[in-house]
Amino acid sequence: MLYTKIRMVCLLVGLSSTLCARTITAANAPGDDQPITGTRLRLTARPAAAEGRLLGLSNDPTITLGGGNGSADDPTQFGGSVRVLTTAGDLFDATYNLPPAGWKTIGAAGQNKGYRFTSKRGPIDEVVVIPGRRIEVRGAFTATLSTNPDPVELVLRTGAKRYCLAFGDATKFQASRRFSATSTPAPASCPAPVDWSTYGFDLTRNRFNPAEGLINAATVSQLDVQWFFSTGSGTAFVTATPSVVDGVVYVGAWNGTMYALDAFSGQPLWTFNINDPNPEDRGGLPGIQSSAAVVDGVVYFGAADANVYGLSSSVETVLSAPWGPSFTDVTPMADTCGSDVYRRSTSSRLIRGSGCRNLDNIVRGMAGTIAVTP
Repeated sequence: MLYTKIRMVCLLVGLSSTLCARTITAANAPGDDQPITGTRLRLTARPAAAEGRLLGLSNDPTITLGGGNGSADDPTQFGGSVRVLTTAGDLFDATYNLPPAGWKTIGAAGQNKGYRFTSKRGPIDEVVVIPGRRIEVRGAFTATLSTNPDPVELVLRTGAKRYCLAFGDATKFQASRRFSATSTPAPASCPAPVDWSTYGFDLTRNRFNPAEGLINAATVSQLDVQWFFSTGSGTAFVTATPSVVDGVVYVGAWNGTMYALDAFSGQPLWTFNINDPNPEDRGGLPGIQSSAAVVDGVVYFGAADANVYGLSSSVETVLSAPWGPSFTDVTPMADTCGSDVYRRSTSSRLIRGSGCRNLDNIVRGMAGTIAVTP
């Protein structure tokens, strides 16, 4: 049976006007999320080093590739991510992007024998997915283990499919050194995503993420800047609030460039420029003023050239540019400026875009160890 998914994509064009469009896409049958049994999890902390190590393993015989090679579940086309989280102990929740370039099929494409991801830059070094046999994740562990994190959840995404493991049985813990667990049953469900995929978090624009459990008024002072990314000199200002989905930060600048940044490191994954032929005719507010809305793998945003664009979220492929209606009287979001804006990313980091009264062409990623008081 073929299912359809109907979503609303809305972009704030001015202070009082919002553009919405209905998108209808084919979708796999409900149950794209696959909870699976866990064979082994090992987290190792290295206080003297910048990061520890992570090993996650499942030998669940029910592992599938979803739609398989060439489908929406194919990470060689749509990338993937690894998320490691706990609501106990040191309260960590980190998502690491796995771009399409790092993925390869095992065997010839179309044989559906599995996928392998490798990266020399990390933080995730290797991922193996073999249907009916094995899922294995190896890489860096970037959180701390001062207190017992039991239970720990591990989520692997390949394209549109998620594999979910929960390690909370048969555990061993040594403070500030290691946590391990073996032979755990499949969880009842996958954890809710904590993406910030649009301006103001959702269509209510209340700037509140109900799934946020780590960063609050009591812990935000314990964060510090982890990385900086400069959008360049001159008028490459950042006034749009960033959107964060699956460990990727999407933010536009006045120089007309949309940036996709790794939320963990701040390194650029891809960029796209609108190439406005007449930026001087935009009333002093050129380029990209609006925040991106990320829906079903497409990054939608409006620009000062009176166009709305749609880009693939996994690579800098232009799906449609411009997408949808064109405007002759777009009002840039100048009136929304005036203060620094902070956004929580899926990797337990805050992403900060500067407001108009503090133009410094910088996007900041913030992180820190959150101390928990009983």
